[in-house]
Amino acid sequence: MLLFLTYASEASPQSDAVEIEISVQDLQQIDKCFKEKEIMEKLIVEQEKTIKKLEEILNETKKRLDLEEKENLINQKIIEVKDKEIAVLNREFERMKEIADRAIKIAEVSRKKNIFETYTSLGILALITIAIASIF
Repeated sequence: MLLFLTYASEASPQSDAVEIEISVQDLQQIDKCFKEKEIMEKLIVEQEKTIKKLEEILNETKKRLDLEEKENLINQKIIEVKDKEIAVLNREFERMKEIADRAIKIAEVSRKKNIFETYTSLGILALITIAIASIF
Protein backbone atom coordinates (compact mmCIF):
# COMPACT_ATOMS: atom_id res chain seq x y z
CA MET A 1 0.00 0.00 0.00
CA LEU A 2 1.36 3.37 -0.92
CA LEU A 3 0.44 6.71 0.45
CA PHE A 4 0.67 9.79 -1.66
CA LEU A 5 1.38 13.12 -0.02
CA THR A 6 1.18 16.41 -1.73
CA TYR A 7 3.49 19.19 -0.71
CA ALA A 8 2.85 22.65 -1.94
CA SER A 9 5.37 25.36 -1.45
CA GLU A 10 4.03 28.41 0.37
CA ALA A 11 6.53 30.60 -1.38
CA SER A 12 4.91 30.21 -4.75
CA PRO A 13 1.21 30.74 -5.03
CA GLN A 14 1.11 28.57 -8.09
CA SER A 15 0.38 24.94 -7.81
CA ASP A 16 3.90 23.53 -7.93
CA ALA A 17 2.96 20.58 -5.78
CA VAL A 18 5.33 17.70 -5.23
CA GLU A 19 3.98 14.27 -4.64
CA ILE A 20 5.89 12.01 -2.28
CA GLU A 21 5.36 8.30 -2.22
CA ILE A 22 5.58 6.69 1.27
CA SER A 23 4.99 3.04 1.94
CA VAL A 24 3.39 1.62 5.09
CA GLN A 25 6.71 0.05 5.98
CA ASP A 26 8.37 3.47 5.82
CA LEU A 27 5.63 4.89 8.09
CA GLN A 28 6.13 2.06 10.53
CA GLN A 29 9.87 2.75 10.51
CA ILE A 30 9.25 6.46 11.14
CA ASP A 31 6.84 5.61 13.97
CA LYS A 32 9.44 3.26 15.44
CA CYS A 33 12.06 6.04 15.25
CA PHE A 34 9.75 8.48 17.07
CA LYS A 35 9.06 5.90 19.81
CA GLU A 36 12.78 5.20 20.17
CA LYS A 37 13.39 8.96 20.36
CA GLU A 38 10.85 9.28 23.19
CA ILE A 39 12.43 6.35 25.02
CA MET A 40 15.90 7.87 24.56
CA GLU A 41 14.68 11.24 25.88
CA LYS A 42 13.25 9.51 28.98
CA LEU A 43 16.54 7.65 29.46
CA ILE A 44 18.47 10.89 29.13
CA VAL A 45 16.30 12.52 31.80
CA GLU A 46 16.80 9.52 34.12
CA GLN A 47 20.53 9.52 33.45
CA GLU A 48 20.72 13.22 34.27
CA LYS A 49 18.91 12.54 37.56
CA THR A 50 21.30 9.68 38.28
CA ILE A 51 24.28 11.90 37.46
CA LYS A 52 22.98 14.58 39.87
CA LYS A 53 22.54 11.96 42.62
CA LEU A 54 26.04 10.61 42.00
CA GLU A 55 27.48 14.14 42.10
CA GLU A 56 25.72 14.72 45.44
CA ILE A 57 27.12 11.44 46.76
CA LEU A 58 30.57 12.44 45.51
CA ASN A 59 30.34 15.84 47.24
CA GLU A 60 29.20 14.21 50.48
CA THR A 61 32.03 11.69 50.24
CA LYS A 62 34.54 14.50 49.69
CA LYS A 63 33.19 16.36 52.72
CA ARG A 64 33.37 13.19 54.81
CA LEU A 65 36.94 12.54 53.68
CA ASP A 66 37.89 16.13 54.51
CA LEU A 67 36.37 15.73 57.97
CA GLU A 68 38.16 12.41 58.47
CA GLU A 69 41.44 14.01 57.39
CA LYS A 70 40.91 16.85 59.87
CA GLU A 71 40.02 14.32 62.56
CA ASN A 72 43.24 12.41 61.81
CA LEU A 73 45.27 15.63 62.10
CA ILE A 74 43.61 16.41 65.42
CA ASN A 75 44.32 12.87 66.65
CA GLN A 76 47.96 13.22 65.60
CA LYS A 77 48.21 16.51 67.52
CA ILE A 78 46.64 14.84 70.57
CA ILE A 79 49.17 12.01 70.33
CA GLU A 80 52.02 14.53 70.05
CA VAL A 81 50.77 16.38 73.14
CA LYS A 82 50.42 13.13 75.09
CA ASP A 83 53.93 12.07 74.02
CA LYS A 84 55.27 15.41 75.29
CA GLU A 85 53.31 14.99 78.51
CA ILE A 86 54.78 11.50 78.98
CA ALA A 87 58.28 12.86 78.34
CA VAL A 88 57.74 15.59 80.96
CA LEU A 89 56.38 13.06 83.46
CA ASN A 90 59.38 10.79 82.83
CA ARG A 91 61.78 13.70 83.43
CA GLU A 92 59.91 14.63 86.61
CA PHE A 93 59.96 11.01 87.74
CA GLU A 94 63.72 10.87 87.22
CA ARG A 95 64.15 14.12 89.19
CA MET A 96 61.95 12.83 92.00
CA LYS A 97 63.91 9.58 91.99
CA GLU A 98 67.19 11.51 92.28
CA ILE A 99 65.76 13.64 95.11
CA ALA A 100 64.52 10.52 96.91
CA ASP A 101 67.94 8.84 96.48
CA ARG A 102 69.65 11.94 97.89
CA ALA A 103 67.20 12.03 100.80
CA ILE A 104 67.87 8.38 101.56
CA LYS A 105 71.65 8.95 101.45
CA ILE A 106 71.32 11.97 103.74
CA ALA A 107 69.17 9.94 106.14
CA GLU A 108 71.70 7.08 106.13
CA VAL A 109 74.59 9.46 106.77
CA SER A 110 72.59 11.20 109.52
CA ARG A 111 71.69 7.87 111.03
CA LYS A 112 75.30 6.67 111.00
CA LYS A 113 76.36 9.97 112.52
CA ASN A 114 73.67 9.72 115.18
CA ILE A 115 74.64 6.15 116.02
CA PHE A 116 78.29 7.17 116.25
CA GLU A 117 77.40 10.10 118.48
CA THR A 118 75.23 7.85 120.63
CA TYR A 119 77.99 5.28 121.11
CA THR A 120 80.52 8.03 121.76
CA SER A 121 78.23 9.59 124.36
CA LEU A 122 77.64 6.22 125.99
CA GLY A 123 81.37 5.60 126.07
CA ILE A 124 82.07 8.93 127.70
CA LEU A 125 79.30 8.33 130.26
CA ALA A 126 80.73 4.91 131.00
CA LEU A 127 84.19 6.41 131.55
CA ILE A 128 82.77 9.12 133.81
CA THR A 129 80.81 6.50 135.76
CA ILE A 130 83.92 4.40 136.16
CA ALA A 131 85.93 7.42 137.21
CA ILE A 132 83.34 8.43 139.81
CA ALA A 133 83.00 4.87 141.04
CA SER A 134 86.77 4.56 141.44
CA ILE A 135 86.91 7.75 143.50
CA PHE A 136 84.38 6.48 146.00
